[in-house]
Amino acid sequence: MISRLKPVRSSREPALSARLLGRLVRCFVAAALLAGALGFARPSLSAPEIEIRGNRSLPSGTIKGLMDGMRWDDSGDHLVLRDVQEAYIRQGYLSAKMRLERNTADSTIVLYVDEGEPARMGRVKVIGAKRFNEETVRKVLNIESGSHFRPVAVDRGVQELLEMYDAEGYPFTQVWIDSLALEPVTSQLRLAVYVVEGVSKNLSHVHVEGLEKTKEDVAIRLSGLRVGEPYDGESVRNAYLRLSTSGVFEDVAYPAIQISPQGQGVEAVIKVVESKQSNSFTAALGYAEREGVNERVLSGVVRLDLLNIGGALRDLRVFWRNDGTGRVQTELAFRQQFFLGRRMSLGLSLQQIGQDTVYTWQSLGVETGLPVGRLWQGMFGIDFAIHGDRNTFAFGDVTKSIRYRLMGGYSYVRGKRHRGTFVSLGNRFT
Repeated sequence: MISRLKPVRSSREPALSARLLGRLVRCFVAAALLAGALGFARPSLSAPEIEIRGNRSLPSGTIKGLMDGMRWDDSGDHLVLRDVQEAYIRQGYLSAKMRLERNTADSTIVLYVDEGEPARMGRVKVIGAKRFNEETVRKVLNIESGSHFRPVAVDRGVQELLEMYDAEGYPFTQVWIDSLALEPVTSQLRLAVYVVEGVSKNLSHVHVEGLEKTKEDVAIRLSGLRVGEPYDGESVRNAYLRLSTSGVFEDVAYPAIQISPQGQGVEAVIKVVESKQSNSFTAALGYAEREGVNERVLSGVVRLDLLNIGGALRDLRVFWRNDGTGRVQTELAFRQQFFLGRRMSLGLSLQQIGQDTVYTWQSLGVETGLPVGRLWQGMFGIDFAIHGDRNTFAFGDVTKSIRYRLMGGYSYVRGKRHRGTFVSLGNRFT
């Protein structure tokens, strides 16, 4: 039986093909052994040279790798080639035959392979599927009548089918293959596919585990999941991408979906590890005498960084520097992830540089980031900023000059479930 109770999980689940192959190996390898298809001479030799003949679909290097570590003495039996037989079954060659012989001239071992023809699908029954019709299920599972049967393709198809149900709001759909049989006359496979769809439910609660500083309600808002709305796997995948690429967390596990205690809905449990960011304050101050002026001025550097203030994803940065020669630089920057309760970031910056009494440069900027949504299985967002600069001169024909700078950009992030790897693209222009 092939079953996947929970298609969206952060934990690793046994590969479907391993279960299917296990059944196929037990059936078809046992049949081949009874028929004498795997008979071979048992050479008394250790670590011999191996030569492969007759193989077409599997490279010789792959077969030799599967045979590595075999025992080459009289204690061996027909099952020493089980891994090779399983590899052929995985590719759909259910009747592949093998024969081992020893070449007495150079003491090499020769494996003769008769792959036969790949198995073809015959009659397929789909039982229990309502959300998707039988034709769609057969196509997704790669088991259409007359098609080449490949267990690895069926494995991928079952995962895809479960994700399709998950996206439609059925996170606990079960799919299994039963009644697997090989027609002796036509050499076609006959099987039945059972689907238990379950029922759609609302998202009743979201838990975020592992938070140290960030408030849970803030993390939930950052994920974009909304309690009370119908569950759908697309929203869960979007939440995973948002949290993983937010810069707030070092690690994010894929949300685990489970039935609520009352059984009326489903809950999403997200485990995170917060980034080890901390507030900082540095200062180096002293007095310096300005050249040509009998005057001592305070000089040095002061910097204050407040990150994730109050666990609400607000950052503040203050910077001041006086080099003691008349140049004074002051910066103030503030940024928050949510503006007016929306998933839209807002940043404000104010800078001023004064050079003695010659001129003063001032700049005021506003930056915002707006998530657009899911595009091409990834998350797409846009950035926009406007800065106004003003120079004020102490003398000359031009006493003031004002310049405006516009900046825009985009970001695209794509990631895979259960993996911490992401593809990020972005660009900014002025």
